Amino acid sequence: MMRSLFSAMTGMRDHQVRMDVIGNNIANVNTVGFKANRVTFREELTQVLRDASKPSGTVGGRNPMTVGLGVSVGSVDTLFSQGAVETTERATDLAIQGDGFFVLSDGTRRWFTRAGNFVLDAEGRLVYPSTGYVLQGKMADKDGEIRSGAPVADIMLPFGRKDPAKATTLIRYQCNLNADSDAKQKVWSMNRPFTSWARVTGSREPGSLTITSGTNDQLKISLDGGTARTITIAAGTYADVDELVDAINDAIAADSVLNGEVVAENRGGAVSFRTADTGEDASIELLEGNGGLANLNIADGASDTGLADEDTPINELAEGSVDLVDGDQINISGTNPDGSVVSSTFTYGAADDGTTVGDLVDKISQAFTGVTASINDGKIVLTDDEAGESQTSISLNAVPTNTGVISLYGFTNTVAGKDAGTHSASVFVYDSLGNRHTVEITFTKAEDPNTWTWEVTVDGGLIAPTAGYRGRVTFNNDGSLAAFTSDDSQPLKFDPRSGADPMEVRLEGGHSGAFDGITQLSAPSTTIASYQDGHGMGIL
Repeated sequence: MMRSLFSAMTGMRDHQVRMDVIGNNIANVNTVGFKANRVTFREELTQVLRDASKPSGTVGGRNPMTVGLGVSVGSVDTLFSQGAVETTERATDLAIQGDGFFVLSDGTRRWFTRAGNFVLDAEGRLVYPSTGYVLQGKMADKDGEIRSGAPVADIMLPFGRKDPAKATTLIRYQCNLNADSDAKQKVWSMNRPFTSWARVTGSREPGSLTITSGTNDQLKISLDGGTARTITIAAGTYADVDELVDAINDAIAADSVLNGEVVAENRGGAVSFRTADTGEDASIELLEGNGGLANLNIADGASDTGLADEDTPINELAEGSVDLVDGDQINISGTNPDGSVVSSTFTYGAADDGTTVGDLVDKISQAFTGVTASINDGKIVLTDDEAGESQTSISLNAVPTNTGVISLYGFTNTVAGKDAGTHSASVFVYDSLGNRHTVEITFTKAEDPNTWTWEVTVDGGLIAPTAGYRGRVTFNNDGSLAAFTSDDSQPLKFDPRSGADPMEVRLEGGHSGAFDGITQLSAPSTTIASYQDGHGMGIL
């Protein structure tokens, strides 16, 4: 009975210690630098009522019988986990993030604390307010550097001391120049392509031709990328192209796949094959059989699509419903890159401006200044001759009184004209008297890949640099810096003209092959002057 009471009393006694520790933690919740404590418990000795025994014969072994005698406090530990750092309104309130202690001294001994609520005494020393102990450490020199061999001494702020001006000798640049900064020519492209038949034509008139069975009477035709079909032209001697074309069409009609899908024609005295359908999906390819293709002066593998090119007659365009006649007109209007008005007319006819799509394209080029027209995949494309901001525009309209009828498409600005990218960054520098000057560097994207030029101005151009004010910065293919150089291999030099010494400032863009300075990646330009080593006169 007494043993159980004593065991219970040890639990009450030691848990009272735990309650005392918890209460102390709560009481110090606002104590600066306070480290909370925790209590651990350990089991007291146990009393053996019966010893253990090993197995014997048919009787098994027995475990011991013990009774515990209670609990005792094992330890009261200090918790050194990082506390929350708070913002205060006092410049002398300090905190340590991570391991370490503030070192305090009473003149003979050193003390260690995590509490950083210091104040300044009359001599400019940082002291702990409740004890007056002085904060100690290694003082930085006038350049702001802490020497490794500097002694540990009282931290003192020498109020009233003057620090002379230091002339700037170094500027470091950092961040990014946008890789997407190349100058671009403005481009207008027709909304839809002109289409016609897919056509392959011989290079010249074959003249009188004898077709011999099994020798030169076969050729192959493939439509829309399908399997090539072989046609056999009837043997005989053909006096002119028209007779030959009729025989070829008879051979085509005899093929169940090609019949009605491809047509042979006399085109200017040469044999021409075209699809029956028009459109950008139409295509035709001619392949050699047994010599029949060579007789027509057509190369093996000659092919075409339904997209118009410069040789396509305007009256063969699918966009025309009634053939144009001589004198029909197409109005060309728009603006040149400089904004001046363009107004011209294409007059259809062999004796006038022409009859082909290429003739129309040439007329468009002639109508504009500083712009070149071309035909690309059936679309008329207008491209500025020079890169940069542009006011170019174009529209084509058939005159309503024309005899012929043709549908003309509108145009879309597919590439916006853009000047070469530029970016500027400025920084204040100081001369030997502490006068402040503005150094601005302007980067401009060059035509060479991964290359920018740069130029420096001082005080908005009021001071003319004498050296090192122009150069180039080049980048590797991964966007890292390759080289940052001045054209004359000199540092930036200028005379501040204020009685101060002439200045020489080294400009740095980072290390070659690294990303620690200026980079060229496809992101907004954010280049800044991250560091300069000068300053004006200072008074603490």
